[in-house]
Amino acid sequence: MRHERSDSKRALMIGVDGAMLSMVKKYLKAGSMPETAKLLETGTAVEAMPAVPVDTPTNWTTLATGAEPVNHGINSFIAKWAGEELTAQDRERPRSLRSTTSRAELLWETVGDLGGSSLVINYPVGWPPKGEGVRVIGGDTPGGMIWHQTPEEIYAQGPVTDAVLKLHEITMNPLQVAFEPTEEWTSVPGSSPESTYLPISGFEPSGFHAQRRLVDGEVCLALSRDPGGRSIVADLRPGQWSPWIPIELNERESATRFRLIRADRDGGFELYRTRVEPVDGYTHPAELATHISATHGPYVEGLECPNVRAGDERPFGPSNLSGDIMLELADQQVQWMTDVICEQDAKEPFDLLMSHYHFIDYINHTMLGYLDPDYPYAAESYTRLTEHVYEEAYRAVDKLVAGIVRECADPYTSIVVVSDHACLPCWRHISVLDILRQEGLVAYDWDSEHSRYVLDPANSLVGPALQPQHVWVNLAGREPDGPVELSEFESVRQRVIDTLSAVVDPATGEKPFELVARREALNLSGLAQDRIGDVVYFLKPTYTTWDGSRDVNTIGELTPQRMARSPISPTHVVSGVHTPYLPSAQRGDFHNSAMALWFGAGLGAHGMPETPIQLRDVAPTLAYLMGIPGPAHADGAIRYSLLG
Repeated sequence: MRHERSDSKRALMIGVDGAMLSMVKKYLKAGSMPETAKLLETGTAVEAMPAVPVDTPTNWTTLATGAEPVNHGINSFIAKWAGEELTAQDRERPRSLRSTTSRAELLWETVGDLGGSSLVINYPVGWPPKGEGVRVIGGDTPGGMIWHQTPEEIYAQGPVTDAVLKLHEITMNPLQVAFEPTEEWTSVPGSSPESTYLPISGFEPSGFHAQRRLVDGEVCLALSRDPGGRSIVADLRPGQWSPWIPIELNERESATRFRLIRADRDGGFELYRTRVEPVDGYTHPAELATHISATHGPYVEGLECPNVRAGDERPFGPSNLSGDIMLELADQQVQWMTDVICEQDAKEPFDLLMSHYHFIDYINHTMLGYLDPDYPYAAESYTRLTEHVYEEAYRAVDKLVAGIVRECADPYTSIVVVSDHACLPCWRHISVLDILRQEGLVAYDWDSEHSRYVLDPANSLVGPALQPQHVWVNLAGREPDGPVELSEFESVRQRVIDTLSAVVDPATGEKPFELVARREALNLSGLAQDRIGDVVYFLKPTYTTWDGSRDVNTIGELTPQRMARSPISPTHVVSGVHTPYLPSAQRGDFHNSAMALWFGAGLGAHGMPETPIQLRDVAPTLAYLMGIPGPAHADGAIRYSLLG
C-alpha cells in the first residue's frame, strides 16, 4: 500500500464533532490543550469549509468520501428525494444515517480494495459495515439510535436541587421545560419502609430497588434487583458511579450504570441512570462486542449526547444534567474510546482509523448561546458554568488525541484531528412550513376523528424538507399527487423564493433569510442531484429551524397547538445551531466552519495559515499520505500545502 513518494503508510482520523478552530486556538493559548499544542509544533492548524447542508451526517460522509453531497447523496438527518410524496421525510429518517445510502466510495472501502485494514469507530454513517478488511464499532449518527434500549432517567425523591437541573436557576425564562421529578414512588410489597422502586420507563415492572444506608455517617444508596435488598448490585456514596450492571430488556442482554447525586437523612435523594445499552450487536465482526462490553463496558450509542427527556413536547432539547455529570460522562467516553481503539490496534494493527467523538457538538447545541453577550436568556452564573464546561470539554479532546497518538502512532503515521462544522448561537425560531402554509403553498385538512391537521398533497404546491433546508415543488409526474404542471414549475419556484426572501421578523425588523436560490444557481448538480430540493435556503445567524420540539420536523400531521404557533418565535431550548447557515457564516468569535489539525508523517509545520481548505480535501490528502488513490468519487484535492 505504500507509495514511493510518501513517508507514511497509515493514517489516523480523530473526528471531533462541532469543534471550532477559534476555541481550539483559545485553549491552546490558555494551556488547556497541552498535548495537542506539542503535536502542532510540527504540524498545521487550518480552517476547513464544510459542505452544505452544514451538519453531521452530510459532512462526516464528505470527510469519508472526499465527495460533495450532490455526489454522495447524504443530505442532513431527514430527507425526501425526487419522486417521493411530500411526507416521505416523516418516515424515511433512518436512511440518511446509514453508510449504504452513500453513492460515493468510502475511504475505508478504498483501503480494503487494496488489501488494507481499517477501524471505524462511532463514525456517523459508518453502519452498516461496507467494504473488505474493516472493523466497525457503533456508527449511525447521534439521534439514529438503532441499538439503545431506553433513554436516561433521573430519579428524584424530595426537593430537586440545582445539582440535577442545570437550567433550573434560569427562572426568568417562561418557556423553560425541565425534568419533573416522579410524582409518587411505587411501593413494592414486602419492601422495607426505606425501599424505593426505580422503574425503567416503558419497561415496567423492570427496574431496581433503592435502600438508604448510613455508612460512616454518610447517607448512601444501595441498589438491588429485589425489594428486600438481598442481591445488591451497587452501593453508592454521593458522587459515586456504579459499575455497568447487567439487565435483560426485550429479551436482550444489556447493561446500565447509576450515579448518586445526593442522599439525605430525611429520605430525599437524586439518582441518575444512563441509557440501557445492549452488550452485543454493535460491531462487525460480531464477536468484537462481547469482549469490548466485558472489558470496557458496552458501546453507548450517540456516544456523547446525554439527554434526559424533558417531556412530550420537548424530548429532543438539551440535557437537564449538571455540568459535572456531563463532563464525567464525557471523560468516561474519552477513556472508553481510547482504550478500545488502542486495544484493537495492538491486537490487529489497522492502516486507517476513522473515529468520531461528539461531545463538543452536544454542548454547542446546549450551551453556546450563553457565551454570546447578546443572548436574551443569559445569566452570569450560567455563563461561568458554560465557560468551565467548554474548557473542560476541550481538555477532554486533548486527552483523547494524546491517548490515541501515544499508543497508535509511529514514525510512519499521518494524523488529522478534524471537525465536521462548528456552531453559532441562536435564539429565534423560524418555521418555513408555517410561512409557506400561510402563503397558500402548503395545504392541510382537518381530521376531526383524530383532532389533528393532515397534509393535503393534491392541493399543496410545495413541500419543505425540514432538514435539510430544501423546498420541493410538488411536480405532477414526479411527485405522487403533484398538482404543479411542468409549465408552472418555474413560477412556483419563484413564488417560494419571493415569499421567503420577503419575510421580516416583526420583533426585530430583520430579514431572517441570508440566501434563497434555485438548486442549479448554486451549482448543485451531480450523481445525487435527485436528492436535493428545487429551492435551497440559508438563514442568518441567531435564527434556527430547530427548537427541540417533537413536531418541528414533521410535515404530514400537525396538532392544533402546532398550527397556532407563530412562524417566528423566541426559543431557548436549543441555544446553538449550524445546519441552516452557510459554511462561511460568522458571529463575533463564533463561526460555522470546521477545523483540521494536521501532524505526523509526510506533513509539515505550517502554523495556522489563513487560507482554508475544504472538508472534501481531507480524504484525498489522507489517501495520498497513505500512498493509495483517493476514493473513486472524490471531488476534493490533495492539499500539497500541508505536506512537509
